[in-house]
Amino acid sequence: SEMCIRDRIGAVYAYSGVWPQPLAVVESTSMMHADNDPLYIGTLEPGDIVVLKSISGPKDIITWEEGRKTGYKTFGNYGDVIVYRRYNSSVLIVHRAIRWVNKGDLIIDSSGIWRAPYSGFITKGDNNPFTDQESSISYHMPIKPEWIVAKVGLEIPYLGILKLYFIGSKYVTKIPTSCKIMAGLLYGVIFLSPLIIEGVIKIYRKVLMWIERRRYLMG
Repeated sequence: SEMCIRDRIGAVYAYSGVWPQPLAVVESTSMMHADNDPLYIGTLEPGDIVVLKSISGPKDIITWEEGRKTGYKTFGNYGDVIVYRRYNSSVLIVHRAIRWVNKGDLIIDSSGIWRAPYSGFITKGDNNPFTDQESSISYHMPIKPEWIVAKVGLEIPYLGILKLYFIGSKYVTKIPTSCKIMAGLLYGVIFLSPLIIEGVIKIYRKVLMWIERRRYLMG
């Protein structure tokens, strides 16, 4: 059992390539999509765990603009979802890379007309009306490659919901009911699995003893 757990953890690190934190929990509604799937699988809702995937540079990231041309999608929309740290902060943001801008590029958006002070990514939460660069998240500041921790490789739905309850997240009320139900079922299976396995083993042993007794009596 212990060896199996170590193997699984090792597999996560081998896939992710991100040390020391290969996993993160989605804590806000910024990446939510419309209810086109009752189980919300394939998109990122509050309480989903994401497995991070290391990158060697900005060329490893496919933007929304690039993905739209080729048909490349992840988590319900075009392009890659990246995880980055806000400027001068330890807060992690899980948003989609929309496009790459070079230093001095003219940008026109809802905040007005401005020029990129340096090269980087324009980013946005799928459920947000504006890009991060139009809001207080990273106002007029493209995301520098060195701010990016990783991109999102895989989604593990529901299993981070318990963390949001523990930390008293305001987004708990925004979690779809179907996700809460599925989380409860999964937690139940996880917590009860040792008892279930023990019960199955006991039944198996009793069946073997009964078979041996029958053979002895008939022997």
